[in-house]
Amino acid sequence: MHRHTHKELAGKLKAAMAAFEANRVAYVEEERLPCEIDQLELGSLQDYKDLLYECIQIALDDPVTCFQPPAQKSTRHQLTQGLPMWGFEVTGCEAFPTKRIYFKFSLKETKTGQYYCHVSCHESTKDPKKT
Repeated sequence: MHRHTHKELAGKLKAAMAAFEANRVAYVEEERLPCEIDQLELGSLQDYKDLLYECIQIALDDPVTCFQPPAQKSTRHQLTQGLPMWGFEVTGCEAFPTKRIYFKFSLKETKTGQYYCHVSCHESTKDPKKT
């Protein structure tokens, strides 16, 4: 199994952050957003976006430890088909200081720049003793 380096993972997170800052965010499965927002007990899409951005920032502090490869290597969705997915698990979010939050995304290069293609964000279901 390929072990990703700190430089590689930090590069993916920095690219994700830059895309967020440039408002180049796409939601792969937009129909799932209301359910995820509800499950996280957030009040709005903006709260959800703020959480995603904060998760990226936290993961940047220690990308190798936070990296949790998704079970699937890529989505079958037309927007991100064939693109690798990147998954990270973080703790210490302002809204959830003790919960472990898992998020995954792909990065897509377009004529207008690189996009953060959001796949999912939810409370982690992994047993922390087995990671």
